[in-house]
Amino acid sequence: MDFETEKVKHIQAVFTSKHHRLKVPDSQFSIPVSANRRDLSSLIAHFLEGSGSDNDDGEAERETEFIIRGDLLRSSLESHLANKTVSSEAVIEIEVIERNPPPRLADVFDHKDWVSGVHINTHYILTGSYDSTVRIWTHDGQMKCSAEGHTSPVKDVVWISSDASSSDSGRVLFASASQDQNVHIWSLAESTAEPQVEHLHTCKGHARSVESLAVNPSHDKLCSVSWDKMLKIWSAVPDDVMVDEVESEDQIALKRAKINSNQRRATTRTPLLTLQGHTQPVSTVVWPTGDEVLSAGMDHCIRIWDIVSGVNKSTLNGPKVFHCIHHSHLNSLVASANSDKLVRLWDTRAGESSMVQSALASHQGWVIAVQWAPNREHQLLSGSYDSSLKSVIFK
Repeated sequence: MDFETEKVKHIQAVFTSKHHRLKVPDSQFSIPVSANRRDLSSLIAHFLEGSGSDNDDGEAERETEFIIRGDLLRSSLESHLANKTVSSEAVIEIEVIERNPPPRLADVFDHKDWVSGVHINTHYILTGSYDSTVRIWTHDGQMKCSAEGHTSPVKDVVWISSDASSSDSGRVLFASASQDQNVHIWSLAESTAEPQVEHLHTCKGHARSVESLAVNPSHDKLCSVSWDKMLKIWSAVPDDVMVDEVESEDQIALKRAKINSNQRRATTRTPLLTLQGHTQPVSTVVWPTGDEVLSAGMDHCIRIWDIVSGVNKSTLNGPKVFHCIHHSHLNSLVASANSDKLVRLWDTRAGESSMVQSALASHQGWVIAVQWAPNREHQLLSGSYDSSLKSVIFK
């Protein structure tokens, strides 16, 4: 691209970026209006090379994306600015972000039936299947162990504690939900040569299939939602941690010994709290803050619950069934997967008239799953019955 050609119309632009690897000179550039994303990417690469910018991970230099007035550049600058009704005489601010490399298949994890739940921690991948079994895999695809106890398909799985290093007991806790109306709490001991799974507690109280689970930020409580239209809050603290402070050391040691003996049996738990308000089955739940839970389902709404008072303090109404919601700790937005083929972005802090910030249309079938990228404020993944998984970058 020839930047010196005077016959080509130019615009004045400044580049900004939140990525420390994409430091661009803080000055105005004269850029042809015919330039597209690849042209701008080449320009940025030229300046980064000249500045000696390092690639922290040692990888080959990545291409870049550009955000102008809230949208990614997908055409020439001239067309983009025309659609935005921006004057070419103005100085245009262009935000530079990294372009994600194309996805590649890393491994295949074979199951006997549908995979209905997946959750990853630093060491293992937890999966739930319609064959009623929970499995634990290494990141390179080796199945380490399984947990069998449900009598119907497993609908969701979740790690309660992140890894054994954060637990005094040297074990990791996880939970599973099933169509058998129960939630099981399990422990995974990593201190032995091979990981060992133990069934600690069975949470009973739902009257129909349990669809989704969420753990609170302090990792001591669990929320489940069900086709019985209810939300239930459970203690996620194992019995051997819940010792009475007035007991003697000998009594505590004896209790721990009984609990850790080979004769130990899973105990039954009842809910700490039941939340009612949904008029149809509840399919999804998130627990973003200590005192606030969000749930959604077949009644076309997201309900925001105050766990301290046990009340439904706000309701966000949508046009269709909600299959999944996910909250971002980076931008505080809630993404929803809906049966009208759209992904919606909600701001629960805004007034009711402006709750829906965006509606993303690209899928050809029901959207059934959404997930925010953990380290990218403006990246979202969505999965659909159209057999596609899409990554969306927005602002």
